[in-house]
Amino acid sequence: FKADASGVRALLAGGADPNTILLREERLKGSDGCCSCAITSEEYTPLIAACMIINLKVADVLFEHPALDVNVVCAGVNQEFGPYKHFTALDMARLVKSHELVKKLEARGAKP
Repeated sequence: FKADASGVRALLAGGADPNTILLREERLKGSDGCCSCAITSEEYTPLIAACMIINLKVADVLFEHPALDVNVVCAGVNQEFGPYKHFTALDMARLVKSHELVKKLEARGAKP
């Protein structure tokens, strides 16, 4: 994920939705190195992505947007087994141990 606060600000000023859910597909090879692989998809919002890489500048730009929903729930999905996890920006901030992001999210009404 790119970490460009001014780029995020410009996108939001141009009408981009701060709650857009992006999908990233990953192919994981089997442990034996053979051709079989598992395909998983991870959903992310811009805020969750900012939390993943602990980018306070991008998070602050997103926090300024009046339409931001800090409680959007995203999922990880395996094509064979379906959803295997659900997470929010607060979950991600806790996972990466960013106490500052956790405080900012909770101050904006993020729910556990």
